[in-house]
Amino acid sequence: MTIDLIQRVNESVAAQVSDWPLYDDEKARLDRNAVLTASENLRCLRELKFNKTATTPRPQEKWGMAQRGHAVEAWVVEQLVESLGLGERISLAGNDQRSFLCDDAGLSGTPDGVFFKDGKWTLLEFKSVDPRTNIEAMTAPKPQHFAQVQQNMWLLRFHDFSVDSAVILYVDASDFQRMRQFDVPYDGGEVAKRAEIRAGLLFDAPSPADLPAEGLTNNGCTYCAFKEECSAIQVAQGEARKSEKPSMPVFAPRGITESVREYGSIKEQIKVLEARADALSASIKEYAVAENRLEFETAAYSVKVTEVAGRKTLDVKAYEKATGVSSEDFYKVGKPSIRLEVSAKTEN
Repeated sequence: MTIDLIQRVNESVAAQVSDWPLYDDEKARLDRNAVLTASENLRCLRELKFNKTATTPRPQEKWGMAQRGHAVEAWVVEQLVESLGLGERISLAGNDQRSFLCDDAGLSGTPDGVFFKDGKWTLLEFKSVDPRTNIEAMTAPKPQHFAQVQQNMWLLRFHDFSVDSAVILYVDASDFQRMRQFDVPYDGGEVAKRAEIRAGLLFDAPSPADLPAEGLTNNGCTYCAFKEECSAIQVAQGEARKSEKPSMPVFAPRGITESVREYGSIKEQIKVLEARADALSASIKEYAVAENRLEFETAAYSVKVTEVAGRKTLDVKAYEKATGVSSEDFYKVGKPSIRLEVSAKTEN
């Protein structure tokens, strides 16, 4: 009798439990439909609403890449455990993984582990990547992974883990020796604050139609399981679809692919940093004005707060009315330029 190994593997995977106990309640399991998980941080809100309120079961998702990720994760944890020195340890990894929850914020996350060394905890996140990815050329983590570890660090700190940094490790799925590591400092909770706002929008919305179809602007529709339902809403509400654009070929040149990836990742991080810089600037100005200390020193910087005069502009309409001369003939047209727009895709 022939043994159907493929069927056995499929049935085994289908029977596996994909969630972990809660960190502070070993008997409880996370209800993913009631929270915005760290891996969902940048996913399309309408897709998430469909997914978390679906009354009819979806076709079984492809599980191959998820299992690949589990295999790589298990291998990395095994190697790290073997490498531990005096006073070092790994927790919340492998079979000891736990989900962290903040009910009030509507956020959750399940770190791949935490590393204890020199009295400090570091969050660990492991990612398997396609062999064609030029990880040697990467200069920053993917935006969705950056957001994921920031949300997880916030959750760990909420549960009294003094985590100030994370490490994201990318591993080539076909050659484990090819790896790329990124150290990510904690952003003070800025990403988590935005995630909390997104969670509020997600769960306060009565239906998917009340949320933006973010996949229309980031090509997330390509991977969405709710295309048919969402298309009906788009037609009813007159939402514009993105015009179809040719995709890069499967074996696109690594230089172009990684240049786009690096550019997009840097732009996303700039947004995060600019928002943080604006908040810090406001607090420094507030302090300087309130204390009447418009110039002061810190150990590393000199600070000066000055009043800047308003910008002088020409009231074109008033000028034309007063002179009777149209300004149109006096405009100069600058040299044409090429605009680049790069937006991140949503991955399942």
